[in-house]
Amino acid sequence: RRLFAVTGHGEIMFPHRSEPGAPISDGTWLNALYGMGYRNKTTVHGVRALGSTTANEAHVTVPGVPVPVKMWESRWIDRQLDHVDHTVSGVYNRAEYMEPRRALMNWWGEKVQHARALAKALPPPTQQPKRGPAPAWSVVD
Repeated sequence: RRLFAVTGHGEIMFPHRSEPGAPISDGTWLNALYGMGYRNKTTVHGVRALGSTTANEAHVTVPGVPVPVKMWESRWIDRQLDHVDHTVSGVYNRAEYMEPRRALMNWWGEKVQHARALAKALPPPTQQPKRGPAPAWSVVD
C-alpha cells in the first residue's frame, strides 16, 4: 500500500510509461546511468554485480564466534535481484524475504550515500594529457 503512494496504485515500482503493468525497459536504466555521467564507465549489469558482490562479502564480528559472520544470506540477495532458483528447493520455496530485503536495501542505500559523500569531498579530477598516436606495432589504441 505504501508503494501505491509512489506508483498511483500500480504494483510495479518503476512502471513502463506506455505499457501498463510492465516494468521500465533495460534501456531506461542504461539511459539513467548515462544521464548520471556513467557512459562507457559502467553498465546496469555492472551496478547489479557490484551490489550483489558487496552484499555477499559483507561480514560482521560476533562476540564468541571465531570467524566473521555473513550479514546477508545469498538467497535474500538473489531474491532482491529477482534471480530465479531452478533447483528443486528453489522451485518449492516461494518465500519473499521482505524484512531482510528491506534491511539489505537500507544498508545498501547507506553504503551508496557514504560513497557519494566521500566522492564529493575529493578534489575534482585533473584532465589527463592526451596521448599521441600508438606505435605501429602496438595492439592498444
